Amino acid sequence: MTDDDAGADAADSADPDADDGERAGVEGGLRADGGDAAAAGADDVTLDPWGSSTVADYRKLFEEFGIEAFDELLEGVPNPHYLMRRGVIFGHRDYDPVAEAMREGEPFAALSGFMPTGDPHIGHKLVFDELVWHQEQGGDAYGLIADLEAHAARGLTWDEIDEHSRDYLLSLLALGFDPAEGELYRQSENRELQDLAFELGAEANFSEFQAIYGFDGETDVSHMQSVVTQMADILYPQLEEPKPTVIPVGPDQDPHVRLARDLATRMRFFKISDAYLSQELEDAERDIASWLDAEIQRAFMERVEENEPTDVEGGTLGFVNCRQAGMLLETLREYVLGQVTEMPSMDAFDSGGLLDLEHDYSRTDWETALEDLTTTDASSPPLADEETIDSLISKLKEAGKQPFRLRIRFFERTANDDAFEALIDACEPYNRRPFDAHIDIYDLESLISDQFEGAKIPNEHDAFVNLACRAGDELVRQIELDNGGYGFVPPSSIYHRFMTGLTGGKMSSSIPASHISLLDDPEEGYDKVKSATTGGRETAEEQREKGGKADECPVYELYAYLLANDDDDFATDVYEECVGGERLCGDCKEQAATLMREFLEDHQAKRDEAEELLEDLDVKLESSRKR
Repeated sequence: MTDDDAGADAADSADPDADDGERAGVEGGLRADGGDAAAAGADDVTLDPWGSSTVADYRKLFEEFGIEAFDELLEGVPNPHYLMRRGVIFGHRDYDPVAEAMREGEPFAALSGFMPTGDPHIGHKLVFDELVWHQEQGGDAYGLIADLEAHAARGLTWDEIDEHSRDYLLSLLALGFDPAEGELYRQSENRELQDLAFELGAEANFSEFQAIYGFDGETDVSHMQSVVTQMADILYPQLEEPKPTVIPVGPDQDPHVRLARDLATRMRFFKISDAYLSQELEDAERDIASWLDAEIQRAFMERVEENEPTDVEGGTLGFVNCRQAGMLLETLREYVLGQVTEMPSMDAFDSGGLLDLEHDYSRTDWETALEDLTTTDASSPPLADEETIDSLISKLKEAGKQPFRLRIRFFERTANDDAFEALIDACEPYNRRPFDAHIDIYDLESLISDQFEGAKIPNEHDAFVNLACRAGDELVRQIELDNGGYGFVPPSSIYHRFMTGLTGGKMSSSIPASHISLLDDPEEGYDKVKSATTGGRETAEEQREKGGKADECPVYELYAYLLANDDDDFATDVYEECVGGERLCGDCKEQAATLMREFLEDHQAKRDEAEELLEDLDVKLESSRKR
């Protein structure tokens, strides 16, 4: 969760002293359209928060780790930051609630931490900018110094940590962080944070740390404890009130985000899910049951509205009982398994058998509904294996005459008796049915209307189920808060691409020529850019003929990530002039170097101005842990 080395794609080195048509050895970099980049020798599988892994193909993060593409929700983000618009922020994990809170003017938060192991550099500026931008959009912003992690995981002394911490805080303030509207803290000095870490530690175990981080018998206890502290950091903005919270990080920090989301869920008093019968289903079975429920609604809706059974309370599909649903699914078995591509014909259904069961309609109603089911366009069923389908059919038949219909189920997880009784009372208006360890409610439209005033009830089945679950979550969250719980919202995250080092390899604090420190003398920053590897051709003539390879150029990344600032037209012009052969590398680097020098001059002047502000803040600049 902390931003240590803002790494980048690994690559071969190129001659930094080449002239206008300089040769780059970089195998991949930022694409102007926000597409994916590749890097020779990069690790595209393992995400290690303390290692030096890089990413060769960002698409694999979608496939292997469940990270979602950011461009799919970009339109729903008010006033998106240029890093979002240019595809530098390429992925997210559940950012939708944060974007919705922005649109609706509801509370949300952003937090990121910085491990003070060296000077802050331009890679760290990405996270500084993302944090400041979320604050400017109305979010509660939190910036933390991960000094416990730096001491435990990297072995820095407290004197070293103090020196670097001050530099990180000054740069964050210089880049626009408003301490009056946000909070800055050190892990080691925040007792409330440490208390939360202790509570979270009760929900984590060593085998889990082994699986996520590769910890073993040689891992010291302080390092493990620093992980739990980082989990507390991520959830800390919700101690006053639960709210959507985003953590802007590089993809190497995703293991921390996943664990924090799991712990946030484990700390909840209740688990919430959709359900369709009294028996509990596995996730894959529930997906099929949800699909079957949607198809039944599609086929029977008109008949339900015309002839609602009077002996079933709540819901609109009480006339279909579980045994009937099981018989329907059994007939649809080959279609659901993908063994056939078309729905079965009417002859395949045992209409007589269905009519013999309770809550039946006339034969005409059933036959017409079954014809609708089999002849109109059905949605594609979720992927499932034979064991899953057969198990669900068996459970449906065993459930017999109980209605097959959607309900929201609240499972007791860690709730005390008072909280469980309070939930039973709160569910009374929604056609509740309490059991020993869970509660079912059926009047979901009323639940949605009560929790989200003015909300439109979706017609699409999955959207309705998701909204009902969210409404249920709002209902139980207040009960948790009233009874000593936290009510955490699972934290969200956004992921930015790694920056390529100026020498064409990984950008790292340990390789001075590969990065530009925010503390570098402006002339030194100028010189580093002038010496940088580029995506140029072998000669100026070839560059003019074929165009440069901006997608593989660390210097172009400087424009896209930093130097063009909010001016998309400027960034686009640089790209198009490069790939079109109009822009040669010598002139391009001269312009970039000049802009870098100006940026460093301006930033360091603002750091000087922030000195007095930092002294007045309630942040301890010297650790009390020194021996």
